[in-house]
Amino acid sequence: VFPSFFEPCGLVQKEMHAMGVPTLATATGGFNDTIFTTGPNWNGFLFPRLEQWESEEQNKEIRKEVRKAVTEFNEILSILYKDK
Repeated sequence: VFPSFFEPCGLVQKEMHAMGVPTLATATGGFNDTIFTTGPNWNGFLFPRLEQWESEEQNKEIRKEVRKAVTEFNEILSILYKDK
């Protein structure tokens, strides 16, 4: 999880992508360029960075995307382990 104000390149998520680990990050800078939230190259989740970072609205956006990630991974795990 990367809540960033500014991310010029994004080397850490590139390392995560190389290992097959999805990224949850702020939709800014290099994250916008390297994290795909839909389609065949899907590799993570993005939440918007609001002007008021320390606000309830920002917290809601982050929580919404975390819930989405948890829900999707619970579905994947239930399929993988349904007979176990």
